[in-house]
Amino acid sequence: VARTLFPGGGALGAPVWMDGVPYTAVGIVAAKGAMFGQAQDNFVAIPITAGLRRYGPQQHVALLVQARAADVQSEAIEEVRGLVRARRGLAPTEPDDFEIFSNDSLRAKFRSLTLQMRTAAAVVSFVGLVAACFGTLNIMLVSVAERTREIGVRRALGATRGQILAQFLLEAVVLCEA
Repeated sequence: VARTLFPGGGALGAPVWMDGVPYTAVGIVAAKGAMFGQAQDNFVAIPITAGLRRYGPQQHVALLVQARAADVQSEAIEEVRGLVRARRGLAPTEPDDFEIFSNDSLRAKFRSLTLQMRTAAAVVSFVGLVAACFGTLNIMLVSVAERTREIGVRRALGATRGQILAQFLLEAVVLCEA
């Protein structure tokens, strides 16, 4: 955002207008690049008090919180949960009326989603396979029923049951390959 708005540099201390309101740039976040095709650098952060005053408490608010270290992440999540519950005036017995996402929870949701998609694909594939098997079975039953004279002639000329079965199995394989 800083490179787009201030291509010549000098973003710190400069005014940035959002929805007709001027804010002063006090810092620039280091570039993170893109993840899943989504740019992570395309945002402007404003103080939460200014956001609530400007847009109201009913708007969707996303808080980005980073723990000092990975080993204190769960403590940071609980501290944030406590602060947000206190800010919203929730009693200890009331459930959270907000969500907290961490890298672990997002990873778990992604795994769950991909598992559901793989399961759905497997079910659709199985149904397709069963339908194809019944289709092939019906075609081969009709084929055998219509060619009983040919089978009788081949048997009269000395063909064994195994040779006739092999002929029809080969025909079924060729039919399935097509």
